[in-house]
Amino acid sequence: MKRPSSKYIRMLSFLRDEKGAIATVVAIVLPLLLALAGLGVDTSMWIMTNRKLQVAVDAAVISGAWEVANDRKDNMQTAALREAQNNG
Repeated sequence: MKRPSSKYIRMLSFLRDEKGAIATVVAIVLPLLLALAGLGVDTSMWIMTNRKLQVAVDAAVISGAWEVANDRKDNMQTAALREAQNNG
């Protein structure tokens, strides 16, 4: 049987060596973690913007309904716009 060459033995020992394996794992996992963090930030900003718009719309609708309930229908749109601007 033929004995393996020294190049082959060195290549096998290089492939079996586990030193520095954590660097490979970090190189693969770190971009994924950063992408997920960015997605979380973008999602929270989107939710916060939608919440702020919903508060402004709710205030405008309540203000308009208040004007209708008090028989001031002419002032309804003005009051609704004013509340929307104050809250949004």
